[in-house]
Amino acid sequence: MNTLSFDKEACKDFDWAIKREWIETNGIGGYASSTLIGANTSRYHGLLVAATQPPRARFVLLSHLEEVVFVGSKKYELSTNVYRDKVFPKGYNHLSKFLLSPFPSFIFQIDDILIEKNVFMIQGENSTVITYRLLSGDPEKIRLEVKPKLAYREFHSLGFENKELNSELKTQVGVVSLSPYSELPPIYFYHNSVILDKSFSWFNHAQLVGEKERGSESEEDLFQPCSFIYSFLNESEVYLLATTKKKKELNLKRIRLVEEARREQDEIPEEISNPAIRQLWRNSRSFIVTAKDGLKRVIAGYPRFEDWGRDTFIALPGLTLSTGRIEEAKELLLAYTRYVSQGMIPNYFPDHSETPDYHSVDASLWFVNAVYEYYQLTEDDLTVSKKLYPAMKKIIKFYIEGARDDIKMDQDFLLKAGNKHTRLTWMDAAVGNEPVTSRYGKTVEVNALWYNALKIMEFFSNLLKDEKESGVYRDFAFNTKENFNERFWNRKETCLYDVVGEKENDDTIRPNQVFSISLPFPVLSTSRWKPVMKKIDEHLLTPYGLRSLSPEDPRYKGVYIGDVFERDRIYHQGCVFPWLMGAYIFGSLRAYGRTKTIKRRMLKQLDAILEHLEDAGLGYISEVFDGNKIHYPRGGAAQATSVAEVLRAYVELVKDELKVEKAREVVLK
Repeated sequence: MNTLSFDKEACKDFDWAIKREWIETNGIGGYASSTLIGANTSRYHGLLVAATQPPRARFVLLSHLEEVVFVGSKKYELSTNVYRDKVFPKGYNHLSKFLLSPFPSFIFQIDDILIEKNVFMIQGENSTVITYRLLSGDPEKIRLEVKPKLAYREFHSLGFENKELNSELKTQVGVVSLSPYSELPPIYFYHNSVILDKSFSWFNHAQLVGEKERGSESEEDLFQPCSFIYSFLNESEVYLLATTKKKKELNLKRIRLVEEARREQDEIPEEISNPAIRQLWRNSRSFIVTAKDGLKRVIAGYPRFEDWGRDTFIALPGLTLSTGRIEEAKELLLAYTRYVSQGMIPNYFPDHSETPDYHSVDASLWFVNAVYEYYQLTEDDLTVSKKLYPAMKKIIKFYIEGARDDIKMDQDFLLKAGNKHTRLTWMDAAVGNEPVTSRYGKTVEVNALWYNALKIMEFFSNLLKDEKESGVYRDFAFNTKENFNERFWNRKETCLYDVVGEKENDDTIRPNQVFSISLPFPVLSTSRWKPVMKKIDEHLLTPYGLRSLSPEDPRYKGVYIGDVFERDRIYHQGCVFPWLMGAYIFGSLRAYGRTKTIKRRMLKQLDAILEHLEDAGLGYISEVFDGNKIHYPRGGAAQATSVAEVLRAYVELVKDELKVEKAREVVLK
């Protein structure tokens, strides 16, 4: 893959092109997204999806644009829409090239006329800029009409024609505004059109084929408040800026230059020549956002996920430490110390609530792991001793004595959590309120994380001369490891039980056991590393990550399709999760050694997943894949943990070749 671009033949392949999505983000949780040919297929698609309470409370304001080119008396449609029984218009037939350089660009060709369209968002604002440049053709004969289609709805829902909508336009030179609903912010359209047509109309029964495939309601109504008619005669570039922010002045040239420079600010080591990794490296920044309180968050995935604690600290090393974004790593860690409650890190912040949700047993343990990874790179004694270590002590204290949801260290020093009605691990899908994958009690990855956390606390307590605690952590870790290896070892299958209980153990073959080897402090005895990795290779490994369940299990589901309830039943019963590739590679390096042969094999293992950057979310890695071949990408088009763990693994595999100085020299104020 030399560059992320597609030619005319690819663009004209409707069935292929409509499955490729581009994503632009604004650094506060908002985004713009659609398909390569501009036809929206998901309720989450839109040209301006505004985060009204950053990074949450997101609303699809501007859905898409209808674009028409007039050449003399002839009319050519550039946009593409899907309705119940037809595709109209078919503007994709005029699309001669699509590329991401540095943001989504579309080149349309009509005979000898070439028009370039660009879409980008302004950082820190709910603002989307759309520009059009005439690359060739007679400007005296060419006009462009742009008709905005608005949805003005919460992004999980759909909108329909109604009488409550206020269609009144307010116009000034170069700007049009309207406030369709009083509870939502107004939208401003800044433009350099020569004619403004104030005609209002509804467009009914727009079909979202992706929603239909998922068994969800798949039609909505959009409204057009006006249209803009442009001439290229006196303007080299025409534009439409859709924003929720009223502007005192508009210097579009400067805005664009700033945005282009921002995308080049990451200093990617020159030794990393793989174009896919370089693309992934730059795009990984889009998951790190600033909340309305000024603190950093990580969006778990675009387009539909919120800022989740578990995903934040799984992803933190790959998004920040592997990419040199050390200050952002520090900000993320410090931000979450404010929310430690009863020894727990929030799992997520609900869209329409100020109260965090704490129902995750492992989010806090991933936080402890992220602190350790941060310190290993920075040796930031001050931040750890003053802010992070006290927060970690609270976590461990409550996990020993008892936290929410029956989380507590048992008499055998193993961590138990929850009951048959809770869903506290990462395998937390539910139908109604009942978990699909009932994993409570003593789960394998939670206890691997627990031992890892105790060893980290032993490390920091020694470092910070906290002698009273260091012996406790050391003894607890020793006993945890002894009992883990006794209780979790499945002698018959030569691998680990997924859950151990008072009366029986769950011998389901799942990928969770990989964390007993892959974490900084592996809990599993060294002699057992190879048998466990071999079992994972045989049952779970795919080119795109690890399956969540062995195909030999009668409960295995290899294709992630159906309505929302069916998909929830399938989610952890066979889907491939790309984020597990990171743990797999680190586990393999541990089990088989860090030889050149093993490293080459692991780099080869990443080939397919890097080629996937041309599928689904362009330049990103999807949430899940089907367990069955051909491993079709499913779920969210851009997942933070997927991107982060592939980046982290790649950098680990090539780090000996990198000429990168210690990060401690550029951090620590």
